[in-house]
Amino acid sequence: MRTGQKSGEGRGHYMINYRLWMARLAAGTFACALAMSSAPVGTIAAQAATQTASTQQTAASTAAASASANAAAQTASSAQAAAAAAASSTDADAALTGSDSADVEGEKIYDLQAEVNAVNAQIAATEAAAGQSTEGLPSAPVCNVIYNFGGGRYYAVGPAMAMSMMRKNDDGSYYIDPTTHYYALSADAMKGFFAALQDMFPPKGASSKGFKATSGRIIKTVDPKIQHDGYIDVDKEMDYLTKAIMLQKQEVHKPSTTKGGGTYIEVDMKTQMLYYYENGQQKIKTAIVTGNTSRNMGTPEGVYTILKKMTDTNLIGPDYVSHVNYWMPIVGNSIGIHDATWRSKFGDSIYKTAGSHGCINVPLSVMEKLYPMVAQGTTVVVFN
Repeated sequence: MRTGQKSGEGRGHYMINYRLWMARLAAGTFACALAMSSAPVGTIAAQAATQTASTQQTAASTAAASASANAAAQTASSAQAAAAAAASSTDADAALTGSDSADVEGEKIYDLQAEVNAVNAQIAATEAAAGQSTEGLPSAPVCNVIYNFGGGRYYAVGPAMAMSMMRKNDDGSYYIDPTTHYYALSADAMKGFFAALQDMFPPKGASSKGFKATSGRIIKTVDPKIQHDGYIDVDKEMDYLTKAIMLQKQEVHKPSTTKGGGTYIEVDMKTQMLYYYENGQQKIKTAIVTGNTSRNMGTPEGVYTILKKMTDTNLIGPDYVSHVNYWMPIVGNSIGIHDATWRSKFGDSIYKTAGSHGCINVPLSVMEKLYPMVAQGTTVVVFN
């Protein structure tokens, strides 16, 4: 292993708050007492030990797919490391039986050191395969972070999973930070891990595939966080888990989650329907007319916001002046949601030959209800 050897991930890796743990590394303090907050230690630890092999192997392969889809070749390398770490995790779990586990009040207690030993052996094998020296290798972090998703759902991040998220050099050996003389976490691998974790533990009723339209279709290009609270706050959790791994925490942790989802306007141009949801509850449902596709004036797809709200105004174009009672623009001041008193019918296939200039036309009787409900800044999802 070469300290400071060039890393395949480059300079974009997630920087650790070294001041918090540098002193511990310098002092050689790698182990700390098992502390599982106020949760029942034996029960949770036994659950984690029992489920780690199958759960983490699934997460590693999912993380590999997620990372490969969202990052470059370096992420793929991290994913391969995650798969290898999952295999070593399986070996470690196999070692957590019989004399390697303590029995406290009839409950099996997860032997963290047994997993550390197994992972350290895997690290040495990785270094040897890369043609690097195995002398003086830092130990894998003695961490055991139990993610608590509620309802009896837990996920353990132990030494094996922690090492699967560490940076690697181009030759496959582990990167050693020249300042701390310890491993460094990979931002791409951590993002892949949290993407996999979110797929495994989505908010109640949410889709992990994409935005779930009212029609039941999944719109993969739209972030499902628009629809629900409770998604993992990845930025906060990357910061937390980085510190927890490097400080070798052993604790139960409830992840930080997103807020503010569930209030949005949905414009389904395929069905020519508009829906307004407030805190996840449907408040408005109406047929609409969108941009005229035969004249190349189709309403643009995308995720927008209500830029402003106006009443009793004129919409002016090259060949028209149209008075509207309610106007809520979403693209500049040219495309928005408004009433269309000149129309007697909405929905069906009107938009194909007699659609708007790009705006979303809504019956006046509906706009009278929708306008006071919707706040400036409300998300508007437009899709075909």
